[in-house]
Amino acid sequence: MMYEFPQNKRMWWLLILPVLFACGKPQSPQFLDIDHFKLQNAGGSISVVSADLKCFNPNSYKISVKHSELNFYVQNMYLGKSVSDSLIVIPASDTFYVPVTMTIDMKNILSNALTSFLMREVLIKVEGTAKVGKSGIYKNVPIFYEGKQALNFLD
Repeated sequence: MMYEFPQNKRMWWLLILPVLFACGKPQSPQFLDIDHFKLQNAGGSISVVSADLKCFNPNSYKISVKHSELNFYVQNMYLGKSVSDSLIVIPASDTFYVPVTMTIDMKNILSNALTSFLMREVLIKVEGTAKVGKSGIYKNVPIFYEGKQALNFLD
């Protein structure tokens, strides 16, 4: 016996609503720390910076990130933008690392470098969006972190 979909649209929504509520909106990954910070291709007015962002998935299920755009600030000064189109599968309720690479304009950095390096900590801000989802359904979620970072991450 084959199931026929209801002709009445209200009945159709009654069948699909529980599925939509069960999926719920995934929570944004939580930023924890910056690891493996490296200054690559240093020279001239443009340099390349790479790092691994240590994050935590607060969801009780695995999620995937398929696109992200993040803006980085140090001491409220724009450092650069990182765009990633790689698919990253993130385990449920676990810590994970996201590799990021960005080009930075050294003029902005060098103008305030001495002040920043005399401090033990600097204010790091990361803001942007990421397409996060599961089972092929993705939503843009905001990413935001602001906090003090010890300068020992430059080792």
